[in-house]
Amino acid sequence: MTEEEKAKKSKKDKEVIWPELPSHICQCVGRRKEASARVRIYKVSKKYKKSLINGIDAEKYFSLKKNYECCVKPLVVTKLDDKYFFTAW
Repeated sequence: MTEEEKAKKSKKDKEVIWPELPSHICQCVGRRKEASARVRIYKVSKKYKKSLINGIDAEKYFSLKKNYECCVKPLVVTKLDDKYFFTAW
C-alpha cells in the first residue's frame, strides 16, 4: 500500500457518520469513529439548555447522580479540522 493510499484510508477511517436529529433540537458536533465508547456529544440549541448524550438528556442517560458526575466530567472536547471530537480520560 502506497503512502497516498494509506493517507486516504486514514482520512476515511476518521470520517464521522451521524444519524440526524432535528436541527431545532440540537446539532451534533462529533466523535472519533474509532473510539471505543459509543457516546455522542451534541451542541444543544439555546432553547434546550440541557446536555444530550446519544440524543437523551444526560441526567436521564446516567440514572444515578454519581454516575452522571463521574461519567460526564471526564469528557474533553477538542476541535480538529473544524470538527469536534471527544476523548475520555
